[in-house]
Amino acid sequence: MRSNSFYSAEHKEQVIAALIAGDSRHVGKHKFHLSKCGFGPMPVRRQNPAVAGVTDTIDQPMYDSVTFAAGAAMAQTRLFQTPRGQAGKTLAQTNMQSAGQLPAPWVLNVRALKVYITNNTVPADLQNLLSNVSFTLNIGVKPFMQCPLVLLPSGMGGILTAGSQLGTSGAAQNIPVFTTSNGLPVPQYVYSLDFPIQIGALENFDVTLVPETGFNFAAAGGATIGVGATIQVFLDGALTRQAQ
Repeated sequence: MRSNSFYSAEHKEQVIAALIAGDSRHVGKHKFHLSKCGFGPMPVRRQNPAVAGVTDTIDQPMYDSVTFAAGAAMAQTRLFQTPRGQAGKTLAQTNMQSAGQLPAPWVLNVRALKVYITNNTVPADLQNLLSNVSFTLNIGVKPFMQCPLVLLPSGMGGILTAGSQLGTSGAAQNIPVFTTSNGLPVPQYVYSLDFPIQIGALENFDVTLVPETGFNFAAAGGATIGVGATIQVFLDGALTRQAQ
């Protein structure tokens, strides 16, 4: 069997001498650093390269969001078109890496559709969103799902369970306290697909939200205390990508 020079006593002595002397950390064909725990020379871990032709699959949704201010008109919106890092979007708003496409060789098999509407949305605005806004998932030039938002519960969110110091006596001073939700915050309570929808690498897709009947979100101030709303769409399923 061919011996490995890294494990020979002579090679270890050469590595230690070079490191102590402050010489280049490349000894022979290897790269080393001295262990802080007294284990001697340790190989430096190199970046994990992509493995050609090999993929892995994980549970991972693709998601995107849009926010409307109090008093704003609900406008037609195409989601999944603005990648993270653009237009102020962070990982909290979207995990898209490019506009309207998955990078190669990613493939997403969508198994559930979820729409989260922020829990501080006032009841009138929530009702307008659920009743008047349509949802369309387009892949290429073909729609793969069309429905009103009321069909797509979130399966997530929060529920207000307590309140205090709500105001002083007198109707003019009372502060309304509420929480709203499109569905229960239970992961299983979502719109699951009997037939998964596949989104391929570099395939154009979007979710379009359309106010079929126009409306404005409640204004800030007054008895309604409008705050607008954030709508977040999740295409939940199994994501296949290149292995590393």
